Parts: sequence; structure tokens; C-alpha cells
Amino acid sequence: MEGVINWWFLLLEVRFHGRGGQGVVTMANLLGEAAAYDGLFSSAFPIYGAERRGPR
Repeated sequence: MEGVINWWFLLLEVRFHGRGGQGVVTMANLLGEAAAYDGLFSSAFPIYGAERRGPR
């Protein structure tokens, strides 16, 4: 298919790992804001381990 752009080649996934207090959530939000400011789409999904969520 000539002239068709495969959009999955244009995706970039960035992953941050860290422990409490290292600013990983803040960095992910900052990167997302910078991408949005540049006209790109972005999303951030902070995921916490069971020890951070507390009892249910």
C-alpha cells in the first residue's frame, strides 16, 4: 500500500521506574506536558505496587 503511513512506527513509549520520593510521577507528568505543548498526544499511567495502595 503505497502512501500509507504505518502509525505504530511513529509511537514512542517511555517508561520510568523509581521508588517513593524520586519524582518519577512528576517526571512522567512533565514529559507528558512537554509533548502536549509540542502538539503531540501523550498519556501517563502511574502504577503503584500493593504495598503503596494499602489494605482493602
